[in-house]
Amino acid sequence: MSLPEEDLTCPVCCDIFSDPVLLSCSHSFCRTCLKRCWDTGMRECPVCRKKASKTCPPSNLALKNVCEAVVEAKRKSIVVEDLTSSKLHKTHDCSPIEEAVLDCKDELAISLKSLQDKLEELKRIHRTSAELFTYIKNQSTDTQKVIKSQFEELHRILSQEESARLMAVKKEEQEKIARMKDKTKELSAEVLCLAETIALIQNELKEEDMVLLKNFRDTNDRSKSIPLGSDMSAPL
Repeated sequence: MSLPEEDLTCPVCCDIFSDPVLLSCSHSFCRTCLKRCWDTGMRECPVCRKKASKTCPPSNLALKNVCEAVVEAKRKSIVVEDLTSSKLHKTHDCSPIEEAVLDCKDELAISLKSLQDKLEELKRIHRTSAELFTYIKNQSTDTQKVIKSQFEELHRILSQEESARLMAVKKEEQEKIARMKDKTKELSAEVLCLAETIALIQNELKEEDMVLLKNFRDTNDRSKSIPLGSDMSAPL
């Protein structure tokens, strides 16, 4: 089924499309017509005013092939009409039946050839459209595979980063606990030593004066030799 000629007409120049391009809003225009519109105004569809992408619009191959077929059919039709008109005005004398039959056959042959050419062109357009559908689907499938692969790689990297950070935190925890245990052990030893010294001094205070004086230097030196204690609030 052939398309109405108005469906093959550019909205800008009102002529059959020449090198048509397709916008994302599904409107088509001659490439040169669209360029003239964009050169003098906003980069938008001249029909619906929807903003167009910054990338160059793709060619509408199916529409281009149909328009070229229609233009070619028109050209051949004009040739046939000119030939028929020339024969009609050559002479008004009656021709023999054989000559009339030959003329009719010639005209029908030309028409047949034009129709056959148009049929072949439409078949080619149909094949091109089918190939384009397959290309679009394959392109979409390939793009989905690439995106999926990229995100899988990203997830793998993030998972490795997560494991490394968790291990670092765990190692830091273990090191701090070990240092805390060492300080606690030191503190326990200091507490024991301090308790023993306190008990010794208390016992010395209970001794007789001469005994206290005799042991005073040793007891006093021992009390001064005890360290002040570990600083548990220091950073680990």
